[in-house]
Amino acid sequence: MKLHKNIFYSLLLICFSTSCNKQLDLPSDGRISMDQVFSDYNRTRGYLNSCYGHAPAPNIIRSSYSDEAQDADDVIDGSQYIMWYGGNITTSTFPMYSPDGAPWTGLYEGIRKCNVFLENIKTATVYVGDEEKAGWIAQAHTLRALYYLQLIKRYGSGPLFDAPLPLDHDFSQDKKSSFSEIVTFILKDCDEALKVPDTRDGFSWAIYDNQFGKMSRAIAYAIKSQAVTYAASPLWSDGTYTWEDATKITAEALAQCLANDYELFANKPEAGIAQNPYALYFITSSNDQRAVDKETIYQLGGQLQVWKNAGLPTNPGMERAGPNPTQELVDSYEMANGGTPNFGLC
Repeated sequence: MKLHKNIFYSLLLICFSTSCNKQLDLPSDGRISMDQVFSDYNRTRGYLNSCYGHAPAPNIIRSSYSDEAQDADDVIDGSQYIMWYGGNITTSTFPMYSPDGAPWTGLYEGIRKCNVFLENIKTATVYVGDEEKAGWIAQAHTLRALYYLQLIKRYGSGPLFDAPLPLDHDFSQDKKSSFSEIVTFILKDCDEALKVPDTRDGFSWAIYDNQFGKMSRAIAYAIKSQAVTYAASPLWSDGTYTWEDATKITAEALAQCLANDYELFANKPEAGIAQNPYALYFITSSNDQRAVDKETIYQLGGQLQVWKNAGLPTNPGMERAGPNPTQELVDSYEMANGGTPNFGLC
């Protein structure tokens, strides 16, 4: 009888243990490994898509944070300009009152994702054609170059990371690279992208259906031109890049863009819509096929709508004066007749 009881309790314990193990066998929480990401076509494309969206969009109100313009809202108590002019910005309130939010964090997040993509795509088992895969890599290189350009424009320098960082990375040991070192890296990234053939699946000039906002050859050339021009300027030049370098790279970029259907916006507006082509340009949105606007290389964020939100309210549809140039900025430009302006302060 005692033997039977022992056997019974042993079987009961086994059943109970088995039941407990089943309870601990939890379903997946949705997390997958990088190997799983880069072995699936849609997941790989999805990760590349996540590399987008980390660059601050153009915003005309930036001029009002400097000595270039004065905004109509700066007389309102509590306005963001009053906060800046009064020196009341802290590290915690900076993202709230900055037109870029927190660009340092956002840009490095984009750089990290590009690094992860470029590292993992090397050994990816995803089933994809060589041409399309090369196109993906070109997009990631161009995005990383764009993020570094946006970074140095705002901060002058920063640590240069060209590969994913380990979880135990010691950030206290990181050193800033010089402006010219980062520009050299930017030019290299763009040149790598431009090696990929100009095809629909590769790295193309054209923007096809459902590709609005995608990196293109024009963007890579524009990044090269802007980066080297900054590097040759008196503000950042250390002798690495000269005006001759900037002229050569910019001339190539301009020639390539002109040869591939880019041109200045010269559409004449109908009466009552806008004052001139320049005004019409700022109320015309770019699109996939570039049917109307052949000037915009990359539209980031929404339409600026300069003549609606940042001009003197003298026409129907105007909402606010927005940033207006200071007298000093006006005086720094020559007039159409070659003379210098002689206006009294408004």
